[in-house]
Amino acid sequence: MSGGGGGSGRLQVRRQRSDIARIRLKIQAVGDDEDGVDRKLSELAGRMEEHEAAVWATCVDTASALPGNPLQGVIEQQGSMSLVALCAVDRGDINRVIGLGVGAPARPRDLDAIEAFYESYGQRNFRIEMTPMAHPSELAGWIEALGLACDDLGTFKMWRRAAHPPVADADIDVRRLAPADADALAAISVAAWGAWSMPVSMAAWFGATVGLDGVQHYGAFDQDRLVATGALFIGDGVGWLGFDATHPRYQGRKLRQALSTARMIDAVAHGCQVVHAESSLPPSQRALRDGWQLLYEKKNYSSICVDEKVTTSGSVVGDGPRTVHGPPGHV
Repeated sequence: MSGGGGGSGRLQVRRQRSDIARIRLKIQAVGDDEDGVDRKLSELAGRMEEHEAAVWATCVDTASALPGNPLQGVIEQQGSMSLVALCAVDRGDINRVIGLGVGAPARPRDLDAIEAFYESYGQRNFRIEMTPMAHPSELAGWIEALGLACDDLGTFKMWRRAAHPPVADADIDVRRLAPADADALAAISVAAWGAWSMPVSMAAWFGATVGLDGVQHYGAFDQDRLVATGALFIGDGVGWLGFDATHPRYQGRKLRQALSTARMIDAVAHGCQVVHAESSLPPSQRALRDGWQLLYEKKNYSSICVDEKVTTSGSVVGDGPRTVHGPPGHV
């Protein structure tokens, strides 16, 4: 390979880091309170974070209910926390603690419960995600006292009003998926995001929630071939967009935008005023033009820092597949 390609790659990385640094400064400047989130959005931000936790718990709970529990999913309720794990996978981007200190101030015993939960199931890899609204102020210190380290890159929370979504290309065939489509959906997701590198098949993870109440999966079709997918989870008057995946040969055709538009239309029909998503990268210029807004960046504290180069993430608000540090199905 020529040296020019390597230079271009390094330039892209430098630009990406510059964009992230700029957005972090913007986050710090937002609003007029110590949380870094505008007071008018604080309540909505809390609802979205709690909904994120509920979505993830639903995914793990549904996967654990499959015959034979192939991914060894476990879920326990500890006070207001839903502690989850896929023991057959043992990855920090799946074993996520979401919303700690948001609905109610966290307590030292909550951290003890988290540590005990993952230790009891033999999970070396887990992650605690801390938002700017998390309380008390000592929480970060408590987490670090467990031996968890803050990752260099966090998770970016995006939102937009569900009404008036971008106009989708009328030539893109978007359909709601049914349980009969679960195998095809799982195959697309595994192919799109490199999930074949997992120690077990992740097909059960991707297909488990197809047909579940409160969840709708969508597909973009080339004739009768499913080539891209995305999901909508409804709860507490907001919609969560995730599980985006596009077949590698169909990238760059604006299929994700069409899927997002269909989901926003249905979210409005179900009474949702806003939709939200999370990404391991800041929103692209296209996403911002499409009405997405950056709300905050979460800090991710990991039990074991690993270089997770292969994931199965899909970005609702991005421009295409990329190497990210996100969990399977997380946007």
